Amino acid sequence: VHYIALDCRAPQWYDNNTIIAMNDQDDGTYTVSSSIVAYTLDGKYQVLTSPDMIAMYPFTANGKVVFSTVEGKTYVMNIK
Repeated sequence: VHYIALDCRAPQWYDNNTIIAMNDQDDGTYTVSSSIVAYTLDGKYQVLTSPDMIAMYPFTANGKVVFSTVEGKTYVMNIK
């Protein structure tokens, strides 16, 4: 999987240099994978979630990232 800013959906600014977004893949009907990814303006990226969960729709506030899963669970991450 290639992560470039064109792949990001539901982007949220984390700070003046970083966007937190989801990178999702579907089969035309269902989401088959989705991860939360941090993208920096210099083109670097870091996947923030485990590949064994489908993580979607991030929201950022106060140094934290909140996202949900297709099962309806909500997670909060501290970002450093």
